[in-house]
Amino acid sequence: MSFRKDGVLCWQNEQKEKGIKDALRMLAQMYEKNIVPSASVDGIVTVTNLYDVTFDEALQAILGTHKYEAKGNFIKVYTNEEFMQDKDRFEHAMITLYYINSEEATKLAEPLLSEFGKLGATTAAEPDMEAGVGGDTLAVHDRLVISDYPENIERIREVLAEVDTEPMQVLLEVTIMKAQLNEDTKVGIDWTNIDGVIPGVPLDLSNGGVDFQGGVLEVGISIDDITGLITASEVVTDTTILANPKILALNKQAGKLIIGKEEGYLDTTSQNQSGSTTQSVAFLESGTLLEFRPFIGRDGLIRMEIKPEQSASNFTTGGQGQLIPNKTTTNIITNVLVKDGQTIVLGGLFQEETTIIREQVPILGDVPILGELFKQNTDTSIRTELIILITPHIIKT
Repeated sequence: MSFRKDGVLCWQNEQKEKGIKDALRMLAQMYEKNIVPSASVDGIVTVTNLYDVTFDEALQAILGTHKYEAKGNFIKVYTNEEFMQDKDRFEHAMITLYYINSEEATKLAEPLLSEFGKLGATTAAEPDMEAGVGGDTLAVHDRLVISDYPENIERIREVLAEVDTEPMQVLLEVTIMKAQLNEDTKVGIDWTNIDGVIPGVPLDLSNGGVDFQGGVLEVGISIDDITGLITASEVVTDTTILANPKILALNKQAGKLIIGKEEGYLDTTSQNQSGSTTQSVAFLESGTLLEFRPFIGRDGLIRMEIKPEQSASNFTTGGQGQLIPNKTTTNIITNVLVKDGQTIVLGGLFQEETTIIREQVPILGDVPILGELFKQNTDTSIRTELIILITPHIIKT
């Protein structure tokens, strides 16, 4: 016995066993619904009584493990296996990506597809910047096109929504200084004597395969204001600030700062069958290079991946008068964990600069041959240390 009262159903199953199709037929008549079970839907209704339930609640109770889907004016009922393999339920969806690229999203979405699901993605454009700094993605938003069951598409949407979020940013205050060393500081500035600096462990590289000319390389952390740190270093020795940029970088994205020059030279690239030589102009980059990548952690901690490099270039003359480029490089790669606002101190990158000073007695020094007696050439060697200060700040959004 069953009846409807104010939009809800009261049903008493007077039979001990009632087939699912019979129960669905009765429910369809009461609510004037078009319920279409598949031929494979079978079984016994285990529910005996229903009181004050809606149509959807009654349908769920009667079906048990069976599935249903509303399409227009029809409600199709399937077995669980049919439901998972019914391609008529396939839907197509386009998901726009705002912060991650389609390659990353594809790796996350593919495991969530059904056996018959398909996924397409936009391809990356040709890079207009160096790879690794975000230049190898499209100028417009990447997109995924998915063909699959609605529940799979929804699951993919949920996963990508968790991942495709606005990334945090780090503002880096970078100060690059050159310190002129004297007898007291010939092995570099001793940062342990400067208040507010927590020194790192010195890395003795004098016995290694690379000559760092000073032998000691240090990485430390300053807990004081960067202005006070610069002032303190100027008390120890003469320092010159080469650059003081502020760089905004995305979390986990690499950045690069270059202070130097590019010298051009002819590069012989190929020789064809006719015997002619093809030449092009190549450039040798030298100077001060700083590569970095910030990783924002918990509680305001930042892990900085840092690679400072100092290089000098020169050319020697090879066969047929061709210039051969040479480059001397000193670099380190380090990871430092600092708090928001603390300053990383990198020192120990040394460079020798030789200056030739020519002096002569006026008039007499210009006399041919004898004038050499009244001239004097003095070689002056200046030893400098490159110091890099990096202060990361987490940008709150």
